[in-house]
Amino acid sequence: MRRALVAATLATLAACGGRTLDEPDDASPDAPVHEEAGADVALPDVAALDVIGVDDSASAPTCEIATTSLLAYYPLDVDTDDHSGHGNHATGANLTPVAGVLGGAMRFDGASSTLRVTSGAAQLQGSRTLCAWGRSDATVGAGQPLFWGGATNQGDFYALFSTAPSDTTCSKTTPSTPYVDHWGTDCFDGASAPVPTGQWTLVCYAFDGASLEMSVNGSETKVPGELYDYALTTLFIGSTLGNGTTTQGSFDGDIDEVSVWSARLQPDEVAALWNGGAGCVL
Repeated sequence: MRRALVAATLATLAACGGRTLDEPDDASPDAPVHEEAGADVALPDVAALDVIGVDDSASAPTCEIATTSLLAYYPLDVDTDDHSGHGNHATGANLTPVAGVLGGAMRFDGASSTLRVTSGAAQLQGSRTLCAWGRSDATVGAGQPLFWGGATNQGDFYALFSTAPSDTTCSKTTPSTPYVDHWGTDCFDGASAPVPTGQWTLVCYAFDGASLEMSVNGSETKVPGELYDYALTTLFIGSTLGNGTTTQGSFDGDIDEVSVWSARLQPDEVAALWNGGAGCVL
């Protein structure tokens, strides 16, 4: 339903050079974007994007995957709403609409872009899976956050090492590979396949309560690990709330088709999400 007008939308964005989602004119200049983890955050409301609407088309690829455990789904086409029907909507700032894997996507600037879940009552407890399509730029130094959730001393950073890592708090720093920084422990790094710079890649973090599976385009690496429990409204997408020891403030590149699940997805389910590189509509 959301992609029948994709071509017209992207043509408009190209003609306009894209539309940057900055803070509204009446936003307080002192409204914090990055505060101490766990504190209240004032983010400008840019849930609705001022672009031509796009609808799904009958030819849009669909997933051969059950969505019973799907908590939230952010296509990031015309808004930052949760399209799973559960009302776990997100609010963003300093995002630019761009062409995505399917329809539109959001560009994060590597510094000030934020996207946070701000409504709903869902909890991330025990097993879970977090997936996002990303197209990352080459970066030096700290890693790039795909997700962050939790509170001070009880948070998890789901990220990618930079193309030239310099952080020394992780035991391994394999360039461009997924890792999880579980606050208070060494980073969980499976040294999985690297994420190619400048190419759309599906990255998933699956947790079964005792171990983490980090996958790149359906190819998974499993390592022992643990995650904290926290409300979904603490979750940032492509950004962090600050206090990160291993990641920069924002992802540097584009993010599309984000999904959050209340169960560990099986390898065949992750492969279905990847769909041979075509992606799929949930």
